[in-house]
Amino acid sequence: MTRLSRADRPAKWITAPAWVAILSTMAFGCGKTEPEAERNYATPERICGTEIPARILEPALPPGEEIREKVKDLSGYKRCTLLVDGESEISLATDWNDQDFPMEGMASASFGPLYRGMKMIWKETHGFSATGAVGKVDCPSPRVAHRSEDMQLFVIVNTYERQVKEEDMEALVTGFARAVAVSDECTARRA
Repeated sequence: MTRLSRADRPAKWITAPAWVAILSTMAFGCGKTEPEAERNYATPERICGTEIPARILEPALPPGEEIREKVKDLSGYKRCTLLVDGESEISLATDWNDQDFPMEGMASASFGPLYRGMKMIWKETHGFSATGAVGKVDCPSPRVAHRSEDMQLFVIVNTYERQVKEEDMEALVTGFARAVAVSDECTARRA
């Protein structure tokens, strides 16, 4: 049996608590924390021409340097995507469908395959999860007259799988629905 020289033996003087401290420092750094990323852009006051209170939109927006809006406007469907530093971060959309079309159907149609993995919380006028939401809009006087007869206006919020607190998502979808209800889409009837 070979005996280790004193230099080759493990140090006996390092106690278990000392090892914990050494390993923790190695694993977690020296107590330095990374600065929290900042939002260096102004929160938009209007999205797709609809005023949305900043207090309900801000919790769903990520940090970044600049924000811009990309609009897709089709007959009965309008989606505004907010891009932060060039990346799609959140979209807010309105979509007209049949009066009896279920919210679950709208969520499935809007989120596609992602919908199966979403843990939606359903309420009477809206459903939401940490990554998206759907809501009904009370729109008694639509801009396009025939829509008042047998159609329902929905709002859709999508964060492209980026997590938002569920209570913030609920506040956003219900606030967006209220904002659309008083917008030109629901108050400026034209023939």
